[in-house]
Amino acid sequence: MTRIFLFGSRRCPQLAAAVRAELERLVEQGCEFLVGDANGADKTFQHWLAERHHEGVRVFFVGSRPRNNLGHWPARRVETSARPGTFDFYAAKDREMSRLADEGLCIWDEESRGTRRNIVDLSARAKKVLVYSTKRRAFLRPEDTESLGPSTETGPERTEQLALPWR
Repeated sequence: MTRIFLFGSRRCPQLAAAVRAELERLVEQGCEFLVGDANGADKTFQHWLAERHHEGVRVFFVGSRPRNNLGHWPARRVETSARPGTFDFYAAKDREMSRLADEGLCIWDEESRGTRRNIVDLSARAKKVLVYSTKRRAFLRPEDTESLGPSTETGPERTEQLALPWR
């Protein structure tokens, strides 16, 4: 079973029709979804999956309990030594989902540092990631990822192939 890491910007509270269509395709293929517990894109993905009573979902979180688990799915706590409330604290669950996933699907406002980091992380692991830009209202092509620029965190210095659609 293919595991898909769903993620995106906290400022992306809606799923575009193209993203919903892609999710429908993945559900029909029997994919399992790994999703975080944050507000914004994580919660939006959870809402969509819960409305369809999809059972193949795992919610990842740090801290004492998930902030959101709309489908009451199995939840996995990720341990981290990062200071609670910091970027690195919440990024720990994303790194774990990147490690476990086979592919990724995200909605990105082209500004979110965490979403960018996840795109870079999946790509550095040679995993396909399909990126929907809310700014452009379209899926990005590999050549569009130049907007990511060189990584200032961990990840590859070359970014021209960060978005690798699996269709």
